[in-house]
Amino acid sequence: KRHQGLNTWFGGTFHRGHSLHQRVSGIMDNKIAAATGANSKLQVAALIVPLLVALFIVVRGSHVKSFFTFTETAPWVWEMTAMGYMMKVAIDQLDTVKGYYWAHGVFSVALMAFGGGFLAPLIVAHSPVPLVEETYVWMVVVAWYVTVHVPRVSQFLVEMNKSKTGRVMFIVFFAIFKTNQIVGGCELGASAVPAEALLPHSRYFRMPWAAPLLCGFLSGCGGGLVLDKDQGLSGGKWSIRASFFAPVFYYVTTRIFGVEKLNAKLATCLIRVISDLFPTPRDQVVGRMTTVGYRLTGFQKATILPVKGK
Repeated sequence: KRHQGLNTWFGGTFHRGHSLHQRVSGIMDNKIAAATGANSKLQVAALIVPLLVALFIVVRGSHVKSFFTFTETAPWVWEMTAMGYMMKVAIDQLDTVKGYYWAHGVFSVALMAFGGGFLAPLIVAHSPVPLVEETYVWMVVVAWYVTVHVPRVSQFLVEMNKSKTGRVMFIVFFAIFKTNQIVGGCELGASAVPAEALLPHSRYFRMPWAAPLLCGFLSGCGGGLVLDKDQGLSGGKWSIRASFFAPVFYYVTTRIFGVEKLNAKLATCLIRVISDLFPTPRDQVVGRMTTVGYRLTGFQKATILPVKGK
């Protein structure tokens, strides 16, 4: 009887434990299924939203030239483009600034977004661009906040940046704004030197070259040069190379070949978009060009330095 009682007790305990295990497993399965379903919905939304953004831009009556040259006057298209750029920068800096004190975080994102907008004008004694167009400052603050401190929005933005349509959307917004920064820096340097009244002008150069190219270069990668301690001016990053090629291309086409400025800006932007959409062919072409350049000049070849923590 004692033996039968023990068997009964152990059997009941086993069945109760098994039942509890089934319940826990069912709850976990339901949670996993719900999470999977939520992720699927998030992925679908991440694919659809960029298409809706593109449709909105078209419906608003935006034109190709004005859109890609950042001169669009259709309602909300300019704001959407600028905000898209700020969001892209904030997403790219998310892992870096996530644990930062808030002031450090927002300053880092802002510096990556338009650090060159401070450096380039200061070189030629002009007001920094973000202080003249103050909208940029508040846009980057909003982008930093929702990306770092609003988890659901942050998760959606990261997922959208991974999707095919989202990647294209952010690349286009980034290229438009970055080209506008570089071209603006070129024109700022080109106009600042002739306007100088206190110092004598160059004896040999009727048209300035150093100031426009330097301002254009810094406008494209000034923030990265300050924050990127691992690579800096190593030359191995596409952002550095693009910031060098773009002002040279724009300034040569407009000043030497007489191309209309807005057309040259459009061409510069489209080249940047195509280059960012197809990085492998881009790197192959640029690699061959730079190899020839290094051989002809004897310069040391650029090497991509390892980035800590990656």
